[in-house]
Parts: sequence; C-alpha cells; structure tokens
Amino acid sequence: MIPRVIIAWLCILGVAAHAGALDVDPCTTNKCYDRFAECLPSGPGTLNCSACQTGFVHASLVGSAELICVRDGAHCQDKAPYVNPTLHTSCHDADGCHAGWTWNATQGNCVDVDECAPGSPYNRCGPVAECINIVGNHVCLCPQLQEHYGGTYDGHYRFDRGSQQCVDDTASPPCVWPQFRFEGQCVEDPCQFSPCAKHERCITAPDGSDVFCACKGQRVDGVCKLSPCLTDPCPQPWATCFNNNDWRGRRCGGRSCDGVTCEAGQHCNSGICVPDSDKTCVLPDWWCNDEGEVLAKSDCGDGDGVDDWACVNPATGQRKVLLSSSDCGDDHWPDAPRSWCPPLFNNLTCPLPWDQWCTDPGYVRQRLDCGDGDAADDWVCTRPSSGERGVLLSSSDCTEDHWPDAAEALCPPLFNRTMCPLPSDDWCTGDGLTLEQVDCGDGDSVLDWVCTHNVTAQRKVVLSSNCTCDHWPQADKSLCPPRFAP
Repeated sequence: MIPRVIIAWLCILGVAAHAGALDVDPCTTNKCYDRFAECLPSGPGTLNCSACQTGFVHASLVGSAELICVRDGAHCQDKAPYVNPTLHTSCHDADGCHAGWTWNATQGNCVDVDECAPGSPYNRCGPVAECINIVGNHVCLCPQLQEHYGGTYDGHYRFDRGSQQCVDDTASPPCVWPQFRFEGQCVEDPCQFSPCAKHERCITAPDGSDVFCACKGQRVDGVCKLSPCLTDPCPQPWATCFNNNDWRGRRCGGRSCDGVTCEAGQHCNSGICVPDSDKTCVLPDWWCNDEGEVLAKSDCGDGDGVDDWACVNPATGQRKVLLSSSDCGDDHWPDAPRSWCPPLFNNLTCPLPWDQWCTDPGYVRQRLDCGDGDAADDWVCTRPSSGERGVLLSSSDCTEDHWPDAAEALCPPLFNRTMCPLPSDDWCTGDGLTLEQVDCGDGDSVLDWVCTHNVTAQRKVVLSSNCTCDHWPQADKSLCPPRFAP
C-alpha cells in the first residue's frame, strides 16, 4: 500500500466545503466520494454513500456542496480551519484515489486536486461564492454585505448546495445575493455593478437606493489616488517617506542631515531639504527612535498652519509633540495632552490599565472599534460566567472601564448583537437531543443556542458573542454556566 494524505476531520462554520465527485465503481472497490462514508449497494454500478462508517457522523456544514463524515466533534477549530486543515495518513487504492485527490505516477502517490483551478469540473461554488482550494477539498465562501453596507446589517449569507447561490435565509422572505433584506423586503445591492472607480470603495445605502464611492486614499483633481509612499515607496530601506502636500509625489529622507547639501532658500530637516518658509521644528536625530515608537508629521491645529512632529508608543500610550508654534523645545513626554494634537492623539487606542488587565481565568479580552467615532480600536473585557463586562474607549480619557456593567451603547458592535443563525437546519435534531435558547452570560445579553443529549450528556453551544465553533461533544461548562453548571 502506498501512503497518502487525506483530510480526516473538519469543523467549519459559515463556509461551504465539499469534495468533487469522482467516477465510482460498485462497493467492491469502496470508492465513495467520502473516505469515511459507509458504502451501500443501490443497484448495478451505483453506490449509496449517504451513511457514515461506525465512529463517524455527518457534518452539517453551512452551505456545503455535500455532507461529509467527520469524527464526532474531534479536532474542532474555531478560526478558518480550512486554511490549516487537520491531516491524517491513509492509503492509496490500487485502482485510484478518493475524492479530492488524483494519482500522480511520477510522485507515486495521490496528490491534491485543485478544484478551484479555471475550468475545473469539480468547482461547485457557482458564479458568486469564492472558491478556496484546500487539501483534498475546497470551500465556497459567500461575500459579506457588511463589508460595504452603509447601515447596520444583521443578515448572513450562506452557500446553498442545490442552487449554488448565496442565500440569506435569516430574512423573510429569503434573499439571494445580490439582494439583501430591508424592512422585510429583498432589494438589489447597487454595488453589484461596480459603479466606483479604481481605489474607491463602494458603500450601498441602507435601502439599496444609492451608492457612495469612498476614496481609499485622497482625491487629486477629482481622481482617487493612493498614498504615493504606498505606490512608490522609497528605495532605501532606512529612508523615511513623506507624501507631498498635494499628493502628486513623495520625498524620501533619513533622520540625519549629515551629508545633505541644500540649495539657497532651503534648509535640512529630518534628512530632506525643505523651503526656508517651512517653519516645522527641526527634528533631532535622537527624537522618536526608541523601540515601539511611531513618528508622525501633521498640522496639530495649533493655529499657525505649519506641520508639527508627534511621537507615540501605541503599546504604552506614551506620547510627545514638537509644536511649530512653540519654541520647539519642550515635547512634554510621556503624557503630552491630547488637546495639543487632536488629529494624531485623539485616535489612539488606550493603553491597558495594567499588563494583566482582563487576563484572569474566565475573562475574555478583545480589541475592536466600538464605533465611538474616532476610528480607533477600543478594549473590551467580558466574563461569560457572570455577564460582567467593561470597556476602555479610545475617545475617552482612558481612565474608566465601566466594570462590571458597561452600558450596551458603549460598544454596540459587541454588546448589541443578535442571536447567531443555527449552523444548519438539523444542527440539533435526532433522538435524545434537546435544543434550547439560553443567555449563557457571555456579556452581550443575547440568547445563545444550546444543544444537549439527555442520555450521553454530550453538549454543544453557539454563543452569540462569537458565532463560531460549537465545541461538540463536551462544551466546557464555563461557556454556559446557567445551563451546564451543576
């Protein structure tokens, strides 16, 4: 027997997966598309592979093109398991390979079939879902309207095997991409026609009536252009890149003026020649050179219309500033007032109150933008077992975390969630299984899905605070204390 590699176990939520069907012989060759399916004869030259072998169960993968057999709950992965699937060794059949593999005579083993290759007959993702090839399989990933929606959209698209379409069946009636739900009706997403120009992001109105094209960089003569420092970076790795004020070009400079000779009417600042009319403070060579510090140049709004220098350490929140309107001497390190440079200091993520903040057992620390208007990330701490929660908003003075009962309005993206859609219609169906809606105390005050077996005591849970893996068959008791705790 010749060893080969196949996928043995996958636990995927929110993506579609299947192995392309290969021509099969009767059960004497055991050539079901699924390595762990039970082969049952259903007529001359045909197979029935709808059942799983002993020790395996069907995985009801959301939007999967085919059901696959997996070990009951083993090797469950919470994040993108299709990127790094769990692999196990099996054997190559003498007359061919199992689905998702093809025999390579040169290598002498079965090799992965790229179902997503152009023209592949095994690609069942249809015209909308993105095909992602994985080892021995492929997944069909539906677009997410939230990426360009101008309102608050709670729907979720799943891949439908039968129609090969992306369907939002959280809506009533269900909506098929590029339609989405608005006030109980399916409306067209105008962004489907790609109305925006290069480097622009299409944002659809909440009711689908219009689009807004947001420039990812800056508009120059009415045309959206990316940062010149991004499209044409400085060739020297040590150089600092500065966009020209009109974004029509960039300039490169180092941190030292040694060896820099400027023309008449110019002087050297931070390694580049600038006009004498530029009153920006001359940057000392040593300033903002320590590990973790980030240098920025912008007009801090101090009234003189001249750029200023700011230096911040995102990890600690320490900051300093050289204002051109002052004597360029005192930089007020390490706690320069935010009001001295609002354009740069008012969008900083708060430093953690202490290194161990929200690290005790049972606590969950997350970093996300709570939508407080400054486009900067905030810190959120939750304790699922008690429902306690706190938040450090970057738009505040970073001193109050509102523990243990931070208001929902302080972080709507996390605290104002809705229930997760069920992973599948048959997620908790079968003898002995009981489906419940329970607030497990994960900090969002939203009901969660709980499934238990009344004989084996097996259990799983889908928390509305993450909507990821269900942790079957032995979800930890701390995930839902109101239901699992003795």
